[in-house]
Amino acid sequence: MEQQDIIIIGAGIAGLVAARTLSEKHRVTILEASDRLGGRIFSNTLGPISGIVERGAEFIHGDAEETIKLLKEAGIKYKSMAGHMYRKEDGSLKKETEITEHWDAMMDKMKDAPADLILNDFLNAYFPGEAYEGLRQQAAGYAQGFDLADAKYATIGPLYNEWSNENYENYFIPGGYSELIKFLAERCKDNGCEIITNTIVNQVVWKQGLVTVHAGNGTIHSGEKIIITVPVSILQNSDHKAAIQFTPAIKQYSYAARQIGFGHIIKAVLEFREDFIKKDIGFVVSDQLFPTWWTLHQRTVWTGWLGGPKAKNIAHLNDEELLEKALVSFASIFNMSMPELSAQLKSWEIVNWQRNEYALGGYSYALKGTNEAIALLSTPIQDTIYFAGEALYSGPHPGTVEAAIVSAQKLADHFTGS
Repeated sequence: MEQQDIIIIGAGIAGLVAARTLSEKHRVTILEASDRLGGRIFSNTLGPISGIVERGAEFIHGDAEETIKLLKEAGIKYKSMAGHMYRKEDGSLKKETEITEHWDAMMDKMKDAPADLILNDFLNAYFPGEAYEGLRQQAAGYAQGFDLADAKYATIGPLYNEWSNENYENYFIPGGYSELIKFLAERCKDNGCEIITNTIVNQVVWKQGLVTVHAGNGTIHSGEKIIITVPVSILQNSDHKAAIQFTPAIKQYSYAARQIGFGHIIKAVLEFREDFIKKDIGFVVSDQLFPTWWTLHQRTVWTGWLGGPKAKNIAHLNDEELLEKALVSFASIFNMSMPELSAQLKSWEIVNWQRNEYALGGYSYALKGTNEAIALLSTPIQDTIYFAGEALYSGPHPGTVEAAIVSAQKLADHFTGS
């Protein structure tokens, strides 16, 4: 195969996975807008919290084959989450031993219902009335909290594919997910790949077999092919500072990007002076504003998670205001007074991904028209412009590192004929 010059936009996990394979046979340049690699993987060790804070991706969900394969290749250790899942219910914490009432019946109906049916419409049609109110709330909350999906727009087919494969163990990486980014970047560089940071791509001028990339810092890069791995949220916002203008325009592809949902996420990481939470609790769900909390190897550090429309609604607040709301949620869940909790608080960190100018949120979810959008965005433009990333994945692990790896590796294998 003739060696070609390939430009990859984005040094997140998708860009690095694609570059690692392609740089074995081609000249590859990665252009990254920010000053670091990893994108929505960001293991922070320089903040106020002791140890590592996963500002972005944190878990490996069950049989994430490609993720685990890479971790094993890199010699990176991963561990099972310790502790049990609890639910705050009727004023007390209860160990989660049974699934939600009617959940199995709902899953049976989801399996046979039209895949492009909106979740709220499905719930109201198949499970109406007061008897199913708890189920409807639970399902909508689950979609919002874990899939970052708005139940008024999300379709049930992809949710069913994910939810029906959730009898798995969750793992985490004690040394941080960024260990995987470091490994991939080193392999890329070993292959001669050039990685350039602080380079916001504003324009791609192209014709078949030739692309010229213009960056905001005045640099120009040329190649024969280009792979776009930026979050789909960037492709959806044509007036944003990190938006990419294509000349000539690729209007169908720009429209397709807007047919994919993209959710919001806020994480609150709290470090306490001592471990005062019941020892066997590892994961808690509740009906609080920050409904979900977990602790990993440092039991004095707890992470709160707020996803979906509720995160979007308060994303404009400053960190101190978000901290206050997170503390109120935590205090309510664990039946503490605010003075008690404040006395225990040692340090904190708020991660508001809507404010990240190169992400604009968390990860993708499916709308009506998303399947067709993925099919189009997965189709090369005149064998010159390609797209990859977690938003272009169809399978049981949407919105995950696994999704990004699978999408990028599939594209790289297409290039190399593997």
